Amino acid sequence: MLGGDPQAGGAPDWRAFTRLGRGDYPSLLAGTLATLLRSALLIAATLAIARLMTPDGARQSWMLAAVAAACTIASGIAAYAARAVTVGAVKRVNARLRIALVEATLALPSGAVERIGAARLRHILAQDSERLDCMANALLGVILPAIVTAVAILAALIWIAPLVGLSAALLCGLLVLLRRGSARKMRRLVDEAQEAIERLDSGMALLLHRHGLARSSASEDFERAERSRQIEETARWTGTIARRMARLSEVEGARTALAILALILLLAHAPADLLAIDRLAPLLFLLVLLRGAVQQAQSAVRDVDGGRPALVRVQQLLEHGAPTASASGVAPRDWIVEARGIAFGHSDDALLRGVDLALAAGEVTVVSGANGTGKTTFLAILLGLITPRSGAVLVDGVDLREIDGTTYRRGIGHVAQSAVLFPGTIADNIAYGDPAMARAIVRRAAEATGVAGFADALPGGLDFRLGDGGAPLSGGQRQRIALARALARRPRLLILDEPGNHLDADAVQGLVAALRALADAPAVLIVSHDPVIIAAADHHYRLADGILLAPDRPATISSAA
Repeated sequence: MLGGDPQAGGAPDWRAFTRLGRGDYPSLLAGTLATLLRSALLIAATLAIARLMTPDGARQSWMLAAVAAACTIASGIAAYAARAVTVGAVKRVNARLRIALVEATLALPSGAVERIGAARLRHILAQDSERLDCMANALLGVILPAIVTAVAILAALIWIAPLVGLSAALLCGLLVLLRRGSARKMRRLVDEAQEAIERLDSGMALLLHRHGLARSSASEDFERAERSRQIEETARWTGTIARRMARLSEVEGARTALAILALILLLAHAPADLLAIDRLAPLLFLLVLLRGAVQQAQSAVRDVDGGRPALVRVQQLLEHGAPTASASGVAPRDWIVEARGIAFGHSDDALLRGVDLALAAGEVTVVSGANGTGKTTFLAILLGLITPRSGAVLVDGVDLREIDGTTYRRGIGHVAQSAVLFPGTIADNIAYGDPAMARAIVRRAAEATGVAGFADALPGGLDFRLGDGGAPLSGGQRQRIALARALARRPRLLILDEPGNHLDADAVQGLVAALRALADAPAVLIVSHDPVIIAAADHHYRLADGILLAPDRPATISSAA
């Protein structure tokens, strides 16, 4: 289940993420080669130091010191090059991941956003994807180079002093095992803290949503208490993590120091020839380098630990929202849309039991019915957003499942009960989905739906900027903009869900008249119980007990306008 316990989903499947990075394998390989070059340069510096400490090397001290310094500087340049190449590759892969997440979100089935939660999805799309960016940078840009460097250093140590080198390798393995045990406990705390942060985010969104209600009902104290409780809960969890992280950092530092001390004690009891300056100096140099590599890896592992839950959630969204392609991709031609035997829901308690409906171009069909009878579900089936249990929607006699879904939905103008408007100009909202739409088309749609009537009185006219949800316009004005958006697409099928909720009788009559006056008038399906809309329709059906019934009506009603 998307958004569930990340630990419950098991280990993440890396294959989806490796596929996203295939185009950057050469860059990652180049970064690895640069890291190997860095390791080779450090070994060369070590050999120069060893040579410098011999009697023969003393006579070439300046040259050997210069070689050691040059190799050390060059190793730093190689390390930077490796990191730069790796970071560039990671950024490109993360950009592709975010695009894939957007596509997966757009492919989510009808109602999935509400079930999962908008706040949780926003968190996955923005924060979790950023955590994966940090995780990949830590893994490929820090930990992998540190491992390569540490392996090269350990190999050099074993070559110079086998006992010391093998002991150092054993201690490094022990440090890794101890770190894994601590990381498991930390991940559980991070998960709890993340849930608290998400609850706080949802609470703050609810505060903004209920701001007007809180002010008008003098419920500020209630909201303050609720948010204070969430803030305290979040502070408690994040404070616990901060303390544990600080403690873990100190513990890891102490473990590394103890490991170095153990190696020093080993050196103190080593044979005399090992303590000769020409062997001791490179040993100490390598141990300093090894300590730096270990500390870098330990620091970066925290970012990897923090990214694992995000990795699971991102993977779940990619799987949950995997797009399904149309079977044959047939494009609608004549736009003859029919519903035949549509059933939806469990057979013993089906919401729809066998709905039949034919929609003809230029005709207005109204479906009414009590709340909860399945009207909105039926519209979603016609739109191709959900699949019926049995029956089919036919387009030009072809099953909708064999029709190209994108082309089909682009030919439909759909206006939901609540108008969906976003921050931007009125013209932007009308032209949504087609930023290159001609201004004349926007203007005609605005005039046909009455938007121009109130927009021209606003500063900037159609360029007046709206706030969230279409503020500061009224509900009726917002509904008109949504209608204008639908008409601007020049739809072959127009579906309106309760358009009369925010429009008065005159506006409703004007709307139906405007629809009939359109050139190449589309088939119009309206869900409404408004008697004015019903009286102006060509056909009226009532949805009850899962089927469509045709009520008795005067014969002249089909010509009403």
